[in-house]
Amino acid sequence: MIGKVIKVNHQKGFVVFEDDIGDYGWFEVLGSEEFEPGETIIGELHSLGSEIIIKQSTKERVDVYIQDHGMSYMAAAEAMLR
Repeated sequence: MIGKVIKVNHQKGFVVFEDDIGDYGWFEVLGSEEFEPGETIIGELHSLGSEIIIKQSTKERVDVYIQDHGMSYMAAAEAMLR
């Protein structure tokens, strides 16, 4: 599944993404890698828990923990601020 990074909380390592069907979700980055808004990502975005996300531009594999998906933008943005 392809998605796009929408919002990033660099201090907490949280990322809000939009998937290819227009739903939103968020994940926690488990390493020191950073994401930027607008970046295209590839991975199993409709699961919960540990996953590997691939940055399309660099092909870098990043360990993440998907916290939620299938949300509105507002719900995802609020959830990652907690």
